[in-house]
Amino acid sequence: MRILPLLVMLVLSFTALSQTMGNANQQVYNTSTAANVHNQNPVSNNTNNNKRVELPINLYHSNVNLQAEILYNAKPSTYLAIFATTQEGEKAEDVDRNMNQRIETFKRGLTEAGISSSQVFVDFISLMPKYEMQVEKKRFSKTANEVPIGFQLKKNIHISFTDGKVLDKIISAATAAEIYDLAKVEVSMSDSKKALAECREEAMKIIKEKTKVFADLGIKTTPLSIGDNFETYYPSENYESYVAAAYDYSQVQSQQQFKVGKIAVKYANKDRTVFYSRLPYDQFDTVINPDFIEPPIQIHYKLMVQYQIENIELKTKRDADEERNRQHNEVVRKDELRIRELQAQNPPKTCCDKN
Repeated sequence: MRILPLLVMLVLSFTALSQTMGNANQQVYNTSTAANVHNQNPVSNNTNNNKRVELPINLYHSNVNLQAEILYNAKPSTYLAIFATTQEGEKAEDVDRNMNQRIETFKRGLTEAGISSSQVFVDFISLMPKYEMQVEKKRFSKTANEVPIGFQLKKNIHISFTDGKVLDKIISAATAAEIYDLAKVEVSMSDSKKALAECREEAMKIIKEKTKVFADLGIKTTPLSIGDNFETYYPSENYESYVAAAYDYSQVQSQQQFKVGKIAVKYANKDRTVFYSRLPYDQFDTVINPDFIEPPIQIHYKLMVQYQIENIELKTKRDADEERNRQHNEVVRKDELRIRELQAQNPPKTCCDKN
């Protein structure tokens, strides 16, 4: 029989397709950020907004809103990595000295990575005493007293650089100095005005192309109002997380067995990972710089124009009808005036009139 081999081929084909799509497509995503800080303002990547120009039913005289949406991918021009450090000890001077030694070790590693001292800034956060509870035993009672046991010093180290590939060397230098907390990596672009100008120019071209569709249909467009806005999405806002694991409870007959405690279930520790997920291109009219390797800064620009539209053929017919009506009414008015003038010149005679 050929049915069994065919089923095997279908299963293998489906499995291969799933691998091509990637493990992330098998999970429900949670938006997250890079480094160790979670973003609380996720960006949805599930929008599928195909652009259509919906013409109003009445083309004789109406308004229509046209818009153009542009996505601009820009390579970051500057990076700022922020490392958090903590040092603890019994004496404040020892804590300060040990912290400075770690920071100096870090700076030497940064110099070897091509980072100058002018690109490094140490931000003091706090120096505070630490306490613990000590139990004082008396003959008939016990008392817990909070007593100082040392000091805790916190500092952040800011490193500015222009090449994203240098971050790996910075992390290596940090680990050599026993600094492990990369709190955040911020990016910026130096020429945002140029990017917006390019977006605006491209959006105006698209609006003109859309109005040309009306012109080809014999519809006149007259602009009434115009407006624009833009939003900037940084790379850290477009990271999503997932767990690369499949769940199979086929060995457990029912979920009820979990509840009554018949089976002791020990779950494996499944690591959650993140990946960069750009804004989908299908919701934009044009994407500038669509191809990239390094996660870019994405600018979403929207231009909106409201037009008054009129069908030229209908308008011409309407104007001709109005002109004919005007001429007809003018002729009627003149005839009425002529009749009144004649009646005034020759009033009708009555029976009492004498010759």
